[in-house]
Amino acid sequence: MFIERVVTSDFHFLSSQNGQSGKAVLAKMAEEEGYKDTRQIHWFKMSEGRVMPSGLEVVFDNDPPGHCTLTVTRKMTVHEYLGLVNSHLGFSYFGTDIFGKN
Repeated sequence: MFIERVVTSDFHFLSSQNGQSGKAVLAKMAEEEGYKDTRQIHWFKMSEGRVMPSGLEVVFDNDPPGHCTLTVTRKMTVHEYLGLVNSHLGFSYFGTDIFGKN
């Protein structure tokens, strides 16, 4: 996850949208724009003022640049992890950006 919207330099922004595009749509967009490939990056946001629940932490790994990882601080099941994320962090879908890559 990223603190802010970040894109690596080998990608070129093509468009933003509020949903996922099928592979055929992406292939057509890439061809029209002169790129060999396209990628979708899905963005989510977290509500302000949220407190990280016990058992979770954000680690700044900077790979790719600006990236953070939401991880656990203790052993837990996937069900427990998802429960903490869903009930305490308030993630919501923010949109999808489409990028071309040569």
